[in-house]
Amino acid sequence: MTTGAVQYSCPKCGNPLFFTFKVEDAREKLTRKVHCPGCNTLYVADLTIAEGAK
Repeated sequence: MTTGAVQYSCPKCGNPLFFTFKVEDAREKLTRKVHCPGCNTLYVADLTIAEGAK
């Protein structure tokens, strides 16, 4: 199982937004909904996984 994590700061209040994902579950695209712990703004994170050129 391959896992990863992404951290991003909320542009409204500066609190960190953190989410994890499993690459094997993503197939072509992975979407996660993340609520900011400070201002409770909902963000949607999209991660696209594709084979790169060598």
